[in-house]
Amino acid sequence: MELNKTEPRILKKLLNELKKKQKRISIYGASGKGQALMQFCNINSKIVDYVFDKSRLKQGCFTPGTQIKIKNPIDIKKTNIQYLLLLSWNLKKEIIKQEKYFIQNGGKFIIPFPSPKIVQK
Repeated sequence: MELNKTEPRILKKLLNELKKKQKRISIYGASGKGQALMQFCNINSKIVDYVFDKSRLKQGCFTPGTQIKIKNPIDIKKTNIQYLLLLSWNLKKEIIKQEKYFIQNGGKFIIPFPSPKIVQK
């Protein structure tokens, strides 16, 4: 898959617009490819509050470079997160299905590829 040079700018613009509206954004998935996207788009703690990941090995740690705390997805229920940027986009169907509570309570996912979009299923 070839990355269109405008895609990172579109994603960063979307996140910045949501932040200007005082929306709470976090990330789901502390994957290596997701961390690369965060670095490439300069997504940091000014934009996102937490990173959630099912791996117990990652929970309690911080993302490389951006130093955002990685938490257990169970904690999503304890936060007031409105948007989750899905950085394990290859598992989007499974993750969205697992996070019914988040969606039923008005939460929305941001899917970065192939073009950034907001979904609520």
